[in-house]
Amino acid sequence: MSCLEIYSSLELLTATVYESRDFFGQPVRAFELGLKEYPPIVLIGDSYGCTRASEVIADTLLKYSGDTHVVAVPCIFPSISQGLPFFSRLLLGREASSVDELLSDLGEFKPVSEGQGARVLELGNLVLVATHSAQELERIKRIQVGEDRVIVALFHDGSTMLVEAPEEALLQPLRSLLIDQMALDPLLVVHLSCWSDELICFALSERWYASVSELLEIAVSQVNSDVLCGPSVPGYYSPRRGVILTSAVFSERLFPGAPIIEIRVGMKNYLEASKSLSAILSSVYLLRGF
Repeated sequence: MSCLEIYSSLELLTATVYESRDFFGQPVRAFELGLKEYPPIVLIGDSYGCTRASEVIADTLLKYSGDTHVVAVPCIFPSISQGLPFFSRLLLGREASSVDELLSDLGEFKPVSEGQGARVLELGNLVLVATHSAQELERIKRIQVGEDRVIVALFHDGSTMLVEAPEEALLQPLRSLLIDQMALDPLLVVHLSCWSDELICFALSERWYASVSELLEIAVSQVNSDVLCGPSVPGYYSPRRGVILTSAVFSERLFPGAPIIEIRVGMKNYLEASKSLSAILSSVYLLRGF
């Protein structure tokens, strides 16, 4: 499901929509729902454009019948979900029928790197990686293309994936929406992200664990243990199955004073995370103290 399709479904729920633009000029939208007498829960989609996280947000809100104040930004980088049609229009001014056609018409650009199943083109601040395999991307990350570049992988099935981007390119649309336009002081931030594991994992900074532990317990309990990470996750301290503590999470630069829970959705059964997210929305009163 593309971000534009997700936007269409969420627009049916609310007339309050805010908008900024991502690095490539596509709309980044925030949807505000519920009663505004309390500070909101802010829901943020995957930083790198993975729509599994966006689908969890949409699935949760479309089924949710409560009145909790919610501000949802399901897509930070909506350009990525549009694949070959968008990037061919961006680079050629028209849609290419295949990746090979796109590369042929971009032939004037000398490859930064070529071979081993990948071709790397530097097009201004965009580095385009045409590849057959995600495994090749680890090698691509080591190519020195400049810190201010956005690296996008283009697979031969026409799908795209954000490989690397300056942090500011990810934060700027959110800052425009949530700080400049809406001046939010959220009660809680929930960041939905994708990772390569098949399981669902809840990650948060150690400093917030005690204050959200009761809410987190409810959220984790909604998901069957066989789709939860842990109890041991390499490189992390895990206080219980399904939960890991980390030194930093995305969005802390935007909301340093708000607790942030990151829900990492896996490759399988990722919509199971909707149960946890719905439970968080229904139980947020625990953070208000009544």
